[in-house]
Amino acid sequence: MQTPSFRTVIIGILGAFMVVGLVGGSLVLGERHQAEAAQIRADALAFEQQAEQQQAARARAAEEEAAQEEADRVRDAERQARRQRVADQRAAAEQAAREKAAEEQAAQERAARKAAREAAAQEAAEAEKAAEQAAQEEKAAAAVRHVIAGEMTVPDINGALAAHVGGYPGQPLDELGMAALNKLERMLDSLEQGKTYPCPGGSGGGLGDVVAGGLVKIQDGEGKVLATSALEGGLINMRGCTFTFSAKVPDADFYQVTITDRGALTFSRSDLEKSGWKVLARL
Repeated sequence: MQTPSFRTVIIGILGAFMVVGLVGGSLVLGERHQAEAAQIRADALAFEQQAEQQQAARARAAEEEAAQEEADRVRDAERQARRQRVADQRAAAEQAAREKAAEEQAAQERAARKAAREAAAQEAAEAEKAAEQAAQEEKAAAAVRHVIAGEMTVPDINGALAAHVGGYPGQPLDELGMAALNKLERMLDSLEQGKTYPCPGGSGGGLGDVVAGGLVKIQDGEGKVLATSALEGGLINMRGCTFTFSAKVPDADFYQVTITDRGALTFSRSDLEKSGWKVLARL
């Protein structure tokens, strides 16, 4: 067997080294490639994860944006609904106010028409009442056509003067004292000179009912009472104590004048017309 040469050994060693180097390089390169591939896969996975996260973030953002838009839309819709409700309520209130004002106006107009009708009715009633009163007054004026004015004289001058000298109407002279008689005489003298004295209590005695306020009754020829009056005044003169009276009477053929409970004095209408409707009576 031939021993290999040094060169051959060296070449063989170098070849072994080269094989080993090549194998090692191949192994290193393979490992590097594997590491790079793993890194690439890891980077790709990370990229995919990042892309997924970004996609998810964009989706969430889109969802949030959509949710925000929906919330904004809901709020806008609610605000619009509230504004619409407020507008509807305001419109309803304005309509109610207009209807109330119209109703009040109508009520006022009805009240005014009612007041006008009542005023017209009142005026008509007052006019009718005035017409009735005028008719009654005209009827009364037509019924009362004459005024009888009379005088009633009681001739007892001494009886009437007795009250002026300290006595009472109709007191007998023999009951008077000397001073009263002297005064009575002086008063008689003054009567002759035209002086007069009041005698509302009359002359007394049997004519004590002939006083101021005494009843005067006037009847027609058939006894129907036409009017009543009363004696007034009472004045002492030279004819006696004179009272007056007056009464409105309708037209009649005869008139009966009764003073207190004295007998009736009868006058015809023609007699009264001649005397100017004056009645002079003396007891």
